[in-house]
Amino acid sequence: MPHRGLTFTESVAQAEGLDVPKDSNERRVFVIGASSMMGYHHFGQASLSQALTYILNHSAPDHHWKVVSFAKAGEGSPFVFQTARESLRYRPDLLLLYVGENEFSPIPVLGRQWPYRLEAFLLKSKLFRIGREIVHRSPWPTAPDFSKVGWGDFYNRVQLNRDRIMADFVREGVSFLKDRPTGIAVVFLQPILSAPSGPAFWNELEKWQLDWSLPATRDFARGVLAAEDGKPNEAIGFFKRAEAAQPNFVLTPQYLSISLRTLGRTQEAETARQKAIDLDISPPQLPKENYENVLQGAPLAEMIPLASRVASRRGTARVPEDLIEDGCHPTVQLEFEEAREILEDPLVRRTLGYANDPLRMSFDGYAGAQKLDKAFFMQVYSHIGWYLIRSPTAKTAFLKALSFSSGNPEVLKALNTYEEHNAMRLDLRKRVLADWRSHLQNSKW
Repeated sequence: MPHRGLTFTESVAQAEGLDVPKDSNERRVFVIGASSMMGYHHFGQASLSQALTYILNHSAPDHHWKVVSFAKAGEGSPFVFQTARESLRYRPDLLLLYVGENEFSPIPVLGRQWPYRLEAFLLKSKLFRIGREIVHRSPWPTAPDFSKVGWGDFYNRVQLNRDRIMADFVREGVSFLKDRPTGIAVVFLQPILSAPSGPAFWNELEKWQLDWSLPATRDFARGVLAAEDGKPNEAIGFFKRAEAAQPNFVLTPQYLSISLRTLGRTQEAETARQKAIDLDISPPQLPKENYENVLQGAPLAEMIPLASRVASRRGTARVPEDLIEDGCHPTVQLEFEEAREILEDPLVRRTLGYANDPLRMSFDGYAGAQKLDKAFFMQVYSHIGWYLIRSPTAKTAFLKALSFSSGNPEVLKALNTYEEHNAMRLDLRKRVLADWRSHLQNSKW
């Protein structure tokens, strides 16, 4: 039938064969989250669910393992809890909820506005979903177009809604755990990323409206101009003056960290970067207390702090940056390490009933089974380059793609496209910085 009105959850379940009876030897694990659970740049060859499947098949081959990913890019906890509720009819043994990374990002925040809330309510009706399909519209909620929203305006919305967002997470989480059928284990996966959401947007200087009446603003602008002119020492001096005058301006420590890193002052750069994370009103994830409030007294439920466990296993303070693609998505190596940490957890072991040690599984074996070869990584980094095409880091991704396939014509073409985009970006940046210079010259001292 061309018009079936399936929800997102129903469409995934049907595609994965979950609408058939579950046999006694079958174990079902559902992974629910956003793009980090999709294997975002991995072309269906690798993801957390695939890493889990590989390890489980080798750790306990006597069971029939069904690990299914219900993931949708950009979504937050409203999507996760709704999908988790809808998935219960397919009899999971374990639900892995990767939630908390997108609560303060554009799609969930802007989706709280009335047009999107009304649409979400109407889409609960199958007749409404079928009607949308008849007129060739998606039967699933529309993602807000956040490209038209300035970051200053967006951050103001975050600040206004911050407490409510966290309260809604706790309320919906408690309600879900209370309503789920007996025997279904739920594990919240605290997001792996330890970077603020801001840096992806802070480079867009034209979107920031600065108050030129403040001495701190003028020092910050001078720091940016010095950094652009290749004078990191001078930039650091201006940034530190700006920070002393206005300690809570989130852009200053972020740009300070970049200049410090340019000079190889890594530890100081990391300290400044951490301050930017702490100041960011659009934080990278929900605080730990929110998860604890959800889990109080709930049986067969817990939270796994993935970032600290992966870092601890590696003997580092945080997850290394080389395990993060494009600043916000896990590499295939990190997905595999996440899977091992999850399957090491006592509650997960008891729920799924296996005895072998998941940590004995090697990434090389997984990479071989999934055909994660040079051609795969060339595609991955080329895709990352396109994803970051408006950012200077796109060039790094394209060059890395070429390291796996030297002289590849498609990647070389992409690199040329980046250079064209970069020329336009630099032209715009020069105009913004020219405006800043004009402001500095006209400011009263």
